[in-house]
Amino acid sequence: MEPGQRKSIALTKFQQAGKATIDKIKKQKSESKVPKQQGFDVVQIGSLLFAAWIVLWIVAASVVSAVFFVRYIGIVEDNQAWYLQHGSARSAAAETTAVLQAAIEAKEALIASINYGLIKTSYDYAAIESTLAPTLLLQPFVRTFDITFSDRTAGLHIRHQPGEGGRQLILQSNAEDCYLLGTQGCANLGVQPQRFPAWHTDAMFLNMSFEGHDLAIEGLRSSK
Repeated sequence: MEPGQRKSIALTKFQQAGKATIDKIKKQKSESKVPKQQGFDVVQIGSLLFAAWIVLWIVAASVVSAVFFVRYIGIVEDNQAWYLQHGSARSAAAETTAVLQAAIEAKEALIASINYGLIKTSYDYAAIESTLAPTLLLQPFVRTFDITFSDRTAGLHIRHQPGEGGRQLILQSNAEDCYLLGTQGCANLGVQPQRFPAWHTDAMFLNMSFEGHDLAIEGLRSSK
């Protein structure tokens, strides 16, 4: 084979190899431009399912909360209606009982003091004051306590008022010795001095009198 033919064959093979290489490169470039279709993997599917569960849980929790809220409001309204209907009446009855009981306690304390000889005469103002002070001062809704005696025609009016260091009792009378009760001791009880108050007759009619030792109290009245 001649040298010229060898060069021609080598050149032809070189051109063919170059062309094949160029075609291969073009094919690779064209394939790289086509987007690859990727499917969902396990992580993505799990994330989607978890997000869906969270949404459903939020919706369910909101519905349950709304139902409980509506039921709670209904129960509260029912309880309020019940307390308004029944609780107020019971509270008023309990308060009335406490007020009346305070007046009864004051009367019983006075009776006990007379029976045990702590109050000996109708002039024993200090003993009367010390007997009624615990009840009237600790239960101030009993505002006044009135007494009449059998051994003299006069009335004794006992009340309490705020003073220095707390509440204090004020004893007042329309008897001739009312000055012994202090600067406020003499009071106008609605009648002439040394006369029974107007309520004395009603108290006698209600049989509010009692006796103990040598002292008789003909009338009692408490004001609430």
